[in-house]
Amino acid sequence: MKMMSQMHRRDFLKTASTATLSALAAGYSRSLLGAEGVEEKIKPTADTIIVLWMGGGMASTETFDPKRYTPFEKGIATNDVLSSFPQIDTKVDHIKFSKGLERIANVMDRGTLIRSYTAGDLGFILHSRHQFHWHTGYQPPQTVACPHIGAVIARTLGPLNPAVPAFINIGQRFDNGEGEELKAFTTAGFLGSEHGPFNIPLPEQAAESVRPPRALLDESGVSVVATATYNFRSGRGCQHCRGSGYRGRKAIGELLIMNDEIREAFIARVPVRQLKEMAVSTGVRFIRDAAMDLVRTGETTLEEVNRVTTMA
Repeated sequence: MKMMSQMHRRDFLKTASTATLSALAAGYSRSLLGAEGVEEKIKPTADTIIVLWMGGGMASTETFDPKRYTPFEKGIATNDVLSSFPQIDTKVDHIKFSKGLERIANVMDRGTLIRSYTAGDLGFILHSRHQFHWHTGYQPPQTVACPHIGAVIARTLGPLNPAVPAFINIGQRFDNGEGEELKAFTTAGFLGSEHGPFNIPLPEQAAESVRPPRALLDESGVSVVATATYNFRSGRGCQHCRGSGYRGRKAIGELLIMNDEIREAFIARVPVRQLKEMAVSTGVRFIRDAAMDLVRTGETTLEEVNRVTTMA
């Protein structure tokens, strides 16, 4: 007590400063070499993730979390029934499924079953609120547009193939049921539209999702049969391209090598169409042909080609 009473303000600051500098120099805490009990992180091996969303009707007690089996009897009270299907074994000890899920049960040693989810108090009738919670991780209502889990993964990992979107949404239709609510969370939200889903609402019409409309094909002189040779791509747009979906420039051109026949045709002032026919016979490819090659490889779009070139 006597020593503390004799410490002056300057001595206190000097001691505190020394202790602070020592702590900063030491850095963060580290595990000792050879320390036991350090858990090794699991190295992920999956290339992609597929979320199979089976919304509507599948009760957990009748599928992946079966309860006591109660055989159906006429007049049985609802409160007396916990599960109307008997249990079956899976590949993993002590994990049971309901009868009817034998094929899934046979591969459970390669999967993970999560039974710990507890639904928020979002209203039992409003399915859209629970779907919002499941797909985004946020309980509605929110003051900002929340990103779908697919958008989060797309932003974090990016596409495996630059020609394939990182987030593809298959089979999600907005023309029935709670369409407006579904639209609210099948987006990239505050992460930006560039991470949003590439929607294919009708899988059987997947090709139509990436094929230009018939009117545009006719305007461009491309037949529906010929579209099989095209790799149609269309940029979603972002803040860097100001929503246009295009990046940079690509030069296109045509080269006419003069010979005696073409030189004499110029001197004789033959019609332009005849000059073009002569040029084609020498192997000349027109500027629009060069542009259409870029459409085939997915480097530009029919709209852009029609904007800067004309059909021969």
